[in-house]
Amino acid sequence: MNFWLQVGVGDTSKGPMPNDHYCWMRPEDIDYKRPVIECHSCSDLAAEMAAALAAASIVFKDSKAYSDKLVHGAKALYKFGRLQRGRYSPNGSDQSLFYNSTSYWDEFVWGGAWMYFATGNTSYLTIATAPGMAKHAGAFWIGSPNYGVFTWDDKLPGSQVSILHTYVQLNWMC
Repeated sequence: MNFWLQVGVGDTSKGPMPNDHYCWMRPEDIDYKRPVIECHSCSDLAAEMAAALAAASIVFKDSKAYSDKLVHGAKALYKFGRLQRGRYSPNGSDQSLFYNSTSYWDEFVWGGAWMYFATGNTSYLTIATAPGMAKHAGAFWIGSPNYGVFTWDDKLPGSQVSILHTYVQLNWMC
């Protein structure tokens, strides 16, 4: 499975070369070449996409066939992300300049939580709440300037709230 994670180039230098920050317009009106960046091991992107599809499957639950299709895609993406470890924004890449991803662990927690919500399969919740997962995701790194802030680079705060809500509903609290 391969992902095309970015189309175009971002550049804020206001140089003479057209790029995606040079002029914001409809893609069909762009008359210059835009590179496409492919990713073969981007766990963070795969888990984030799995979370989005899982959430969409809940929204479209009244359309069973479509909801099932979304869950099927989410399962494939989450599995891919867990097997093909890596970040979509390696150091020095164009992606790291604008939307850097420092880790994929928070997306594993986020994706696992949404996979549980969509499927009811507790194995996803077990993955999302594994002690090592929280540690790797930075749950205990209070010194971070963005600790507790939900951003494109840190899904942990949203994951923690949704998982706590689930635990309360399931009476799993000690």
